[in-house]
Amino acid sequence: MSPRALIGRQGISSTDLRPSGKVIIDDEVYDAKSEDGFINKNTEVKVVRYETGQVYVIKSENG
Repeated sequence: MSPRALIGRQGISSTDLRPSGKVIIDDEVYDAKSEDGFINKNTEVKVVRYETGQVYVIKSENG
């Protein structure tokens, strides 16, 4: 999947995001940075942008 195709996709944080950490989207692990500040591990997240090899996420409305 192309990195830009990740925008709008949902996944789960596999580590705490403080604000950086790891997320799992479609069974793939990505470096991520939270735009919401701290996000706990195993929280549903949504990708809002992609820059320099890193996805930027917010807490999902479902999480």
